[in-house]
Amino acid sequence: MQSTCISLALVIFVYLQPIYSHQGHGGLKPGGISHDHEHETDEHREYEKNVLLGEEEEGAGYDELTREEKVKRLLKIAKKVDFNSDGALTQEELKKWVQENHMKYLLKNAIAYIADVDLNNDSKMSFKEYEESHFPAGTPGMPKNFRNTTRYQHGKRRFEYADLNKDGHLTMHEFLYFLNPEEGKHMRKCIVLETIENMDLDGDGALNIKDYIGEGILEMKSGDEFVAKVKEFKEYDKNVDGLLVEDEVRDWMFPPDHSTSKHEVEHIMSHGDKDKDGKMSYEEFASIPEHLEQSRATGYGDMFQENKDEL
Repeated sequence: MQSTCISLALVIFVYLQPIYSHQGHGGLKPGGISHDHEHETDEHREYEKNVLLGEEEEGAGYDELTREEKVKRLLKIAKKVDFNSDGALTQEELKKWVQENHMKYLLKNAIAYIADVDLNNDSKMSFKEYEESHFPAGTPGMPKNFRNTTRYQHGKRRFEYADLNKDGHLTMHEFLYFLNPEEGKHMRKCIVLETIENMDLDGDGALNIKDYIGEGILEMKSGDEFVAKVKEFKEYDKNVDGLLVEDEVRDWMFPPDHSTSKHEVEHIMSHGDKDKDGKMSYEEFASIPEHLEQSRATGYGDMFQENKDEL
C-alpha cells in the first residue's frame, strides 16, 4: 500500500507540474514534490529537511553547522517533538510535527509565488493576473489560441475550484490550495479531472490499462511487475469494464488513509527506527538526516554520545 501511495504522489506531481511552472519562478509546489522515496531527488531531500527540522529556529542555518552542532540541534528538536517527554518519538508525535512544518513550508512557497503574479500588489491573485503572468503577450512560441490549450484550461478550472468565495480573486489561503490542490478536499475533483485528461491517450475521458501504466512500462524489469500493475488496475476498476472513470480514479488517487504527512512520517521512520519498534529514541532521531546529505559516512552515533548529557 505504501508504494502505491508513493506512486500516486508522483503521478500528482508529474501531471500537475505544467500549470504553475512559469518564467521567473519555478513554481514547484511543495505538496507536489515527488514523494517517490525510492528515487529521491535533491528537491525532495530539501523538502524533507524542512518538514523535519522546520525552517525557522532549529532549521535556520542547519546546512552550515558542523556535525557536532547538527547533533545538538537535532537533540533540541527531538525534545520539541516528544510532546509527552517520555524519551521516545511516536509516529503520532512526528506526524503532528511534520504536518505543522509542512503547512509552514507550503505557505512560505505560496507567499514567494504570489509576489511574482500579484501585479497590482493587493496580496491577491485575479485570473487576469494569472493569465498575464503565465501567458505574457509577445512571448516567443506562444500560440495565438493559447486559451484553448490544455495548460490554460487546467489553470482556469483550478482557479475556479480554489476560489471558495467566488469573488474572482484568490486570497493567500485560497492561493495555497491553487498551488497545492492535493491539500484540500474541495480540490480533489479538479485534480482527478486534470489527471484523467493528462493520462488519457485516446481522449475517451477514461483511463484504460495502457493509459494507467503509461511510460512506466519502459521501467519495468520483469513480467511480474506488469502483472502486478494490471492486478492493481483491476482492483480500482470496480465495475469491471476495463476503464477507470472519475470516481474510480478518485479512489485510486485518494485512498482513505491519504495524507502527505503520514507518508513522510512513514519514510522518516523507515530511516530512523532502527529496531523497528514503531518509535524512535533521541539517538535514532539524531541519525535521520544522514540520508539527506551527499556524504553518507557520518559519525552521528559518536556525536550523540558526546552530547548525551545535554538531554
